[in-house]
Amino acid sequence: MEALLSPLAARGFEVRAVAGSAFSLEYVRNGWPCETVSARSAQSQGRSTTLAIVDLPYSGDAIIRRYQGDGVPVIAIDHQGKVVPEATVVLDSELRLVEGTVHFSGLNFALIRPLALGTQSGNTGRPVVSIGGSDPLALGPKAASRLWEIGLSPLLVSGPASLSRPQRLPKEISNVVSPPDFTDRILGAQFVVVNGGTTMLESLHLGKPTFVVPQTDGELAFAKRMERAGLVLGVGIDSLRTPSVVEVNKARVQGPAAVDGRGSERIATLAHSLIHNRDIVMAGHFYQILRGDSL
Repeated sequence: MEALLSPLAARGFEVRAVAGSAFSLEYVRNGWPCETVSARSAQSQGRSTTLAIVDLPYSGDAIIRRYQGDGVPVIAIDHQGKVVPEATVVLDSELRLVEGTVHFSGLNFALIRPLALGTQSGNTGRPVVSIGGSDPLALGPKAASRLWEIGLSPLLVSGPASLSRPQRLPKEISNVVSPPDFTDRILGAQFVVVNGGTTMLESLHLGKPTFVVPQTDGELAFAKRMERAGLVLGVGIDSLRTPSVVEVNKARVQGPAAVDGRGSERIATLAHSLIHNRDIVMAGHFYQILRGDSL
């Protein structure tokens, strides 16, 4: 969600982030006005909300109802609930479509964090393993150990809320927690092993050979479709291996072509049109505008 704040502000919105927890509040704050969901009603008194963008890894029905009850239109990203927002945006075109909403799908809506934009990739370092912010299934240490078993010396990057920080790893496996130069470490990686979320999309955008170790059934299904499309090299710990030179060169071209880093701009443009041209959006014509060359 952090990736959306600047593009929205550039279109004249007064932006305020509402985090689902105190932890995520610290994650997205970064100089922007922020508050938690529980504090929103009290702290937002006296401020008029014209649009809500809801991006949650679970059903956001209660939050969407709250905004719509106040007459505020909602754009829901990767919506998994039953409430009908004014517009939905999903990355996986195979996800269930909520009837009655204006719907957009595809990797061109991927939200890439600002630090990962406009950079160039190299392949001079070691494999990097990063399995989400918490890695509750301890997949990161398992994947790193698998790479060590096949003769590699991986770097394991644990997330800020990691529940599985390994106590004992072979000395050839380095482990760092939430490094400030995370993007640089991805850029310098020989290849990357990630879960099927934001870091996977950023790795593709950066042109890195990418393997996916999914944490959920949804990530597994999405990663398998990405594998069939030739965008990721393998899915699951057993798929891990050293990519060929051909695969490395292919990733440099195909990844950035599929994930161009302009998803936040497209969603911000959708938000602007939803506010200023609501009748057009609700009539379903905005899809033609969104697909135009101007974006």
